[in-house]
Amino acid sequence: MDSPSKLKLLDLPVDVLLLIFPYLDAKSFLSLCATCKALQSPEIIDDAPYWSSATRTTFRVPNQPVIEHDGRRWRRLYQRMFTQSRVFTWGSNGTGGLGHVNELTDPNQLSLSVARGRRQMRYGGTRDAHYPREMDKTRKLGIIADVQCGGWSTTLLNDKGRLFTAGEIDGERRLSVMRGASTDLRPLKFPFEEEGEEKYVPRRAIRQFSAGRKHILGLADSGATWCWSELNNNPVEIRFLFDVAMDPTGKGLDTRRHGAVRKVVAGWDKSAALISGLGIKCWDIRRQPGDGETVDARLVPDECTVPETQFQRPEKGRANDSPWPELADTVGEVLNFILLEGYLVFITDLKKIFVAKLEGNPTNVSRIIEIPALSHPEDSDVPSAKHLQGSFRTLGVILENGEVLVAENVLLEIYWDNSIRLLNLHPPFSNLPQPTRPASLQKQNVISLAFADYHYLALHASGAITPHGAEPQGTGALGLGPLAPPTGPALLRGLIPSRPRQFRSNVILAPPSNSLSRKIWFDAPRQRWLEFMNNGATDPDTSAARAPWTNIMPLPNATTEAQQRAFRTIGAVSDWVEAAGERILRWALGNAGAGKGTAEEDGLAMHFSLAVSAGGWHSAALVLVNEEQERHEYARCVVEDPDYYRRYPASPESSAPTASKGGGRAEGSSAGSDTENATAAARRWDGHSEGDSDNDEDDARDTTRFPEPGKKYVWADDPFPVFPAREGRLTGETAEVELPAWLRGE
Repeated sequence: MDSPSKLKLLDLPVDVLLLIFPYLDAKSFLSLCATCKALQSPEIIDDAPYWSSATRTTFRVPNQPVIEHDGRRWRRLYQRMFTQSRVFTWGSNGTGGLGHVNELTDPNQLSLSVARGRRQMRYGGTRDAHYPREMDKTRKLGIIADVQCGGWSTTLLNDKGRLFTAGEIDGERRLSVMRGASTDLRPLKFPFEEEGEEKYVPRRAIRQFSAGRKHILGLADSGATWCWSELNNNPVEIRFLFDVAMDPTGKGLDTRRHGAVRKVVAGWDKSAALISGLGIKCWDIRRQPGDGETVDARLVPDECTVPETQFQRPEKGRANDSPWPELADTVGEVLNFILLEGYLVFITDLKKIFVAKLEGNPTNVSRIIEIPALSHPEDSDVPSAKHLQGSFRTLGVILENGEVLVAENVLLEIYWDNSIRLLNLHPPFSNLPQPTRPASLQKQNVISLAFADYHYLALHASGAITPHGAEPQGTGALGLGPLAPPTGPALLRGLIPSRPRQFRSNVILAPPSNSLSRKIWFDAPRQRWLEFMNNGATDPDTSAARAPWTNIMPLPNATTEAQQRAFRTIGAVSDWVEAAGERILRWALGNAGAGKGTAEEDGLAMHFSLAVSAGGWHSAALVLVNEEQERHEYARCVVEDPDYYRRYPASPESSAPTASKGGGRAEGSSAGSDTENATAAARRWDGHSEGDSDNDEDDARDTTRFPEPGKKYVWADDPFPVFPAREGRLTGETAEVELPAWLRGE
């Protein structure tokens, strides 16, 4: 009798293998895949559910619905997050919310400095950051999993479930927010926790959080919900009037279990939670206990349930035993929701968008309405909403076909009023407004949006970030550089003041620049090149070279024709600058493919953004930084300058660039080898200090041309580009503008 044959692992169907893999950790899974070619097929080694779960579980990274099925992307993120995650912030630093150390000085100080044709405003002794700069003192916090901006603060979540905040959670609580404000990241407190305690406590380990305008909600591994509204006080634990599913061990609470809190959202002035089987619960902000109070938990008797949000679709193979089966085909299961000022908006698995108006105090929600205009492509009536994000008075919807819709809460108000007319049997409004479709975002692989008071950011699948909207009072929230008319690097990127010649005017993208993508640059060399261009290149004092720039700014009394001509000029020139900047990056990284972890190997950019956030007047991003490529870029952009000491006779010892010693890159700088020291010299100009330096020799030399003693940038001897002009004005024709020889590869 023949002996039974042994079943080999590869004899199992792929579907069965994919059920086995989640029981392996990442190291074991990759070791298994390395044993044979069959297991290295993309279907297996890039299994999206495995890597998405591994990344989100290991690092507490939030899910990204638009790319949740991209297994290769999740695997690459998992591998690089161990060593390369960094947090960058930019914009207004009025309360120290950017986390940039030593940027707060005398609270009573008001100064205005001028450096090399650039103007820098400091209010209350703060410095706004017009370019992204890495937050200080974050690397000792572990692996950063998420970052969110509040109205006056920036909050980080690390892989251990701890929250850290820079700035003030509620800036309105102080008579003067600057007095006592701190740039240091401080851990959010818990009741009954000893200072410096690091042991894992499921009730205090946060797995998901949300930063509202002036409060923060955190959802713990155990299922507990916490609310902070004062940085120096303990939070309030939110207790509902019903039993919430909890897991005291923290070993893995099933979020689909009835009564489990799946997500919390802190809004403008409300809080809300999505609870499995119970729907969305909404309540007013909970005040924290003041000094002398010992309350660590508080009931929320004023909670209200958003109607028709309770339905939960059964898992595969199970019968639909929901108490609300009629919702299966009309509303569907809630996947995500946002809180705006006065409105709650949610998206369901039917790819529809619904709105509920938040009325009264305490909050009351009577009904919901669908807004098809927010879920339909331009050429279809079939709902296809994929992702929903928003804050304050603006929301954005990403559709399955790549379209991006943006709407204000004014649109929600009109649709809500129209629904009331229909309920009262009145004729509907004619010509209901439609959401805008920003040309620069349509089918551009946008995977996430972040909204603040006036500006918003788009995160693209390539890891690039593009800014949109308005920059309040030129404080740098768009991250494209400073603007001090008639000069300013931001002018070269297409930014203009909304009210020319008005002090601290808001800054906007000039049309047609606002229909084109402007990527935020994280690398110091390109920021220096932009400054070099703004300074007039090698001849900043020649009026003939710079006259076109001083003439293109539209005046308040300019005719429409003149304004349009100026806008076209700014748009065309900024197009050229954008293209040249991209070409500089490709040129600088042209030989970077040989090293481990390069873009050619893993497909991720040198600065690959994982998440973006915006709040108030500032912005933040969680970025994977390839330091090897950073060094390579800087090494290509910097060459020896035999004439340097003739220009600057100061001794090299007295003018050597300041850099920290050691093997790793310092926060906000690079350190170690000569190349790393040079990179540190470049990073001293960080975009928000506007060329200020404590080094006298730095003040003497033009650091946009000479980054360190004895060295110069490859563009140091380039003249200002010759743009076609007519009667003292640029024509906007930039196609024939010649690139320098070094960039053409000659």
